[in-house]
Amino acid sequence: MASRALTPSDHPQEVPLNDYAKRVAPLLVAAFPEHGDEIAVDDDGDVSMEIPCPSGSVDAGLSVFTSNGDVVVAFHTHHAHFSDWHRTGSDNHIHEAMHAAHDVIAERWIVVSRYWWRWSAAPTTSTWRAPEDAPAAVRPVKVWARRLCLGKVTLRSWNGSYDAG
Repeated sequence: MASRALTPSDHPQEVPLNDYAKRVAPLLVAAFPEHGDEIAVDDDGDVSMEIPCPSGSVDAGLSVFTSNGDVVVAFHTHHAHFSDWHRTGSDNHIHEAMHAAHDVIAERWIVVSRYWWRWSAAPTTSTWRAPEDAPAAVRPVKVWARRLCLGKVTLRSWNGSYDAG
């Protein structure tokens, strides 16, 4: 899919945004005005924004994008979908996605990745946790369980303040 940057000189009628992206784009720009020129539009009319992470230990920075009527917020090895599951027609789920993205940057959310097999480069599971809950995920387990099941558990945060593993 080809994409192009959405520039401030673009007018909504010239940008091939799909109907859902038309709802999300202004809220995305309002949530991250300093990155407004970095919003891209793909061939399907979905919008995306990538913010590089200052921590060198993460696999990927923050991504916020639309896909199939969802707003997806991704950081490191984890992503979450925000959708109007109850079909209310409101933009509450879009606002929740923007808050989640800000929570990642403010390190109120970190990613806990569990690598189940030692030879696996990609995590088997990952989740967002509040930093105070995260240390529970790396508690020592029996040595045999750690060797057989948990090849590695890592914690990753925006600035690296909570990085472990």
